[in-house]
Amino acid sequence: MTTVDCISYEHVHGSPTIPEESTERHDNMPTRKKVSFGHGTIVLFDDEEEEHATEPARKTCTPHDVDDTPSIAPEDTYKLRSEYNEDEQPGSRVKFCQTGSQSGQLHHATDVGVMGNGDLVVTDMICSKLKVFTSSGVVGCVYAADDVSEPWGATDIGSEKIAVTSRKSQSVVIVCKTWGNVLKRFGNGFFKSPCGITNVGDSTVIVTDDVANRVSIHDVNGGKVVAYIGEHLQFKNPRYVAVSANGNIIVSDSGNHSIKVFDRNRNFVRSFGKYGRSDGCFRFPHGVCTDSHNNILVADQYNSRVSVFDELGRFSCHIVTSLHGVQHPQGVALTSDLRLCVTVGDMKPNRLLIFQLDRIDKETEES
Repeated sequence: MTTVDCISYEHVHGSPTIPEESTERHDNMPTRKKVSFGHGTIVLFDDEEEEHATEPARKTCTPHDVDDTPSIAPEDTYKLRSEYNEDEQPGSRVKFCQTGSQSGQLHHATDVGVMGNGDLVVTDMICSKLKVFTSSGVVGCVYAADDVSEPWGATDIGSEKIAVTSRKSQSVVIVCKTWGNVLKRFGNGFFKSPCGITNVGDSTVIVTDDVANRVSIHDVNGGKVVAYIGEHLQFKNPRYVAVSANGNIIVSDSGNHSIKVFDRNRNFVRSFGKYGRSDGCFRFPHGVCTDSHNNILVADQYNSRVSVFDELGRFSCHIVTSLHGVQHPQGVALTSDLRLCVTVGDMKPNRLLIFQLDRIDKETEES
């Protein structure tokens, strides 16, 4: 049986120390630094090759915009307690495969999502495939089709269908989960670079476009645009999108180093985060997901951490960091049994990490 790192929520402020990086770095890109990350067993795809692909440099906010005293969530919000003990006997990392394009391998895993049956669907953009795994990391089926070219994000839309954003064809493709064949596609000529996608019911999806700087809602049956989100706001490279249990729409506005929140009626609610390394700050936030209590989990790509915020956008903790092997996280998902799934990689995401989380109530902790 595959085991996983065990990490728990708790009601204590503070966060693990982030390793210092070299001072010689590009303004927008952290320098590469190998970090040993202790002991414990982690489910992952191991990266054996040295990769040199880089994301195009983007302009960032100036350093004086960084707020070193971010709002901190009150004690009744979730915090993390890591049961990661460097003094214990070292465990082992479970290696499923080498980096590559074969059935159980990952080359450029841009996103990970949870399907209705609890399985994980991972988009492998370079290989133009969708790969399905159990929440324990067991390899399932692989979907590959010529029309699903350079898939970025995927979401289960029910009725045995998956909606996938295709970067190369600049469209959303509907794939049959049973056979893997393409049923339809839409948005060609409308999208410039579709990436993040999430479902709103069985017939509607929200799609981010990080080149058109647009977030739109579409009817998957006809592909028509139902509405736009944040029409009067200036997005800059919106990458990923999620919908919380209370219906809020969460968008990672990557180029603005912030998270934007809208209510179920698409009204703007708030924006939180700015460029920086401090708690509550981001450097190109990517994947977003939420839990059953409307807490927001953010893959903070170039800070190499996954951070947790309450529904009001107040910083809670860094749930995993480079100390746990999280380098440049991109896609992030949380299963119903509290397994945190993150796609990571040194220069591009070619591994899948799965961490087991435990929720600890304050009353139970004090008794």
